[in-house]
Amino acid sequence: MTAEDNIAVGAAIAGHVYNFWQDKTNALGLWRRTTVASYKTDKPEWETIIDFDQLAAKEGIKWVFGGAVRLYPDFNRCLVSMSPDGGDASAMREFDIAAKSFVEGGFQASASKSGFGWLDEDTVIVSAAFEEADKTESGYP
Repeated sequence: MTAEDNIAVGAAIAGHVYNFWQDKTNALGLWRRTTVASYKTDKPEWETIIDFDQLAAKEGIKWVFGGAVRLYPDFNRCLVSMSPDGGDASAMREFDIAAKSFVEGGFQASASKSGFGWLDEDTVIVSAAFEEADKTESGYP
């Protein structure tokens, strides 16, 4: 995290390369993106989508980014997975990438050992175990 020569590895989606970045200045990290053309240069111009250090300061919770499931085909909305303590249980919130904000009244779930995915823009699929008998020994559905 403190090395200054880290390689910004990313995932290419719909003309952008998405990357999660941590360094001395951004201890909790930045979820960011750049265009594919910019990514190919020596110094890509990154656009911050979520600054987790700022989010922690605002909410008083040190969220640990767990990834995002984007809504096909436009990829403008996503379900952001975040752990409140760095553990296995993650909360989920719907996020608008273009607005760079969580969707007010959008999909959300408290921290749990669950999985989430999009069926369509109005429907999210959740894998969860509501009964103890439905969980693995590690607490997963």
